[in-house]
Amino acid sequence: MANDESLQPPGTRLPARRRRAGRRPRPRNVKGAAYQFSLAIGGYPIRVFSASLLPDDTQGLWYPEAHEIYVLEDSPSAMGYADRLLHEVLHAISTLLMIEEDRLTERQTNTISTALLDTLARNPEFRTRLLGVVTTSEEAPATPEAH
Repeated sequence: MANDESLQPPGTRLPARRRRAGRRPRPRNVKGAAYQFSLAIGGYPIRVFSASLLPDDTQGLWYPEAHEIYVLEDSPSAMGYADRLLHEVLHAISTLLMIEEDRLTERQTNTISTALLDTLARNPEFRTRLLGVVTTSEEAPATPEAH
């Protein structure tokens, strides 16, 4: 079967497709932050950045308007960094998927992130079983339902 190029008059070949270099997202709220990765929460794309300094001497921030998470890159330990990241993810989940009256408080996010991370770290069999049953389904809705 003929391809598209064979249908073109001689000497008018289609230009080869150029692969655009993927641009890393730029931070909107914290200057100098470095893009780490993106994740999806309930169909919403969230960009995660690390920064050497955050406003108000905080260790992590969630900006709901921009769908961005910032985590301080200098943590006392890898567990501390993971705890702060999970803490901000919980804030994002609470903001994006819960009505305002039901959103998690700061104390609740602190407790859940620390306890969940500790549970996952101390129980490798539980972690394996839990993640083993999690699959990405094509049947999952692309966008969340409105509340």
